Amino acid sequence: MESNLSSRVLRDVLDTVDIPYGQVVGQKGLLIDGSLLRHRNRIAHGERIEVDYATYAQLHDLVIELISDLKETIISRARDRAYLTI
Repeated sequence: MESNLSSRVLRDVLDTVDIPYGQVVGQKGLLIDGSLLRHRNRIAHGERIEVDYATYAQLHDLVIELISDLKETIISRARDRAYLTI
């Protein structure tokens, strides 16, 4: 398993627990790879980059929204006992 989260890795994780990727991520996958992951990788590899506030706010909102959507999906599937059909 890969240690860096990308939309592909997230899809694999969600597939493992039988949560539809499109239901949680949808088109946001493009932002995960195209912006969040790109900035994260540059910073992680020691590159000094400046991230303007608008970009930061967009990525922050994206992450919070994805976490919230995933939480609601997990709660809903647990309530519906959907995990029993895996």
